[in-house]
Amino acid sequence: MFLIETPNTEKAYALVSQHQKAIACVFFYGQGVLSCTSPAWQTFATTLLVCSKSAEHYKIDTHFLAGLPTFVAYALQAEQVIQIK
Repeated sequence: MFLIETPNTEKAYALVSQHQKAIACVFFYGQGVLSCTSPAWQTFATTLLVCSKSAEHYKIDTHFLAGLPTFVAYALQAEQVIQIK
């Protein structure tokens, strides 16, 4: 299981598609959340989570909401946590 934490969806998408990794969870925050609901992400990740603050700021549908505890829980189970700045 791999976990990606990123504010940059373009870089994250490039990384994921290049390596064709099975991503268990993609955790978005900041401006990156705007394109997190793209159907293309569903191909790579079974779960898409959005930082609560970001979702609130960008008025994103609440079923994508996640807080830091959720991210940490996924991170503890992950083989690798990839941070993209």
